[in-house]
Amino acid sequence: MGMIAYFTAANITQLNALREHPESVEDFLFPNDGDDEPENTIDIDKAWHGIHFLLNKLADNDESPFNKTVFGGEAVGEDLGYGPARLMEPDLLKEVAALLASVTPETLEAAYDPTAMTAEDIYPGFWERDGREAFDYLMHYFTALSEFYQAAAERGDGAVLWMA
Repeated sequence: MGMIAYFTAANITQLNALREHPESVEDFLFPNDGDDEPENTIDIDKAWHGIHFLLNKLADNDESPFNKTVFGGEAVGEDLGYGPARLMEPDLLKEVAALLASVTPETLEAAYDPTAMTAEDIYPGFWERDGREAFDYLMHYFTALSEFYQAAAERGDGAVLWMA
């Protein structure tokens, strides 16, 4: 199945409750014993690392404000398989939303370099094999992620980010 990134909008009350009771993170993210998902949840499939690369130009560039898009927030709770969930405050989410709104498809396409992504071991690693189709995959999920951030920012929400 692989590593899939998930994003769930959460209001400040929910974020504070999760921070105060980290043992409740799994109940929040996997309601009804995992039969349901929280409202306003998206996944960006395995595109998370490629999106991160395109936004930062390098895989782990901690200097870039775009680094917060996929890896922002503070860790909370137990390991969910690929690390703990992360809580993103509404102010940070709003900052990231504004940055994402400034990104054009042309900007992302200019950053898309399948050879460099393969050399940097960007997950899931099909960049050279799939070429343009892989970029279209990233663009699809980038658009969904940007829309998630815009909608959450408009509501004044923060978010919970996690990998499963």
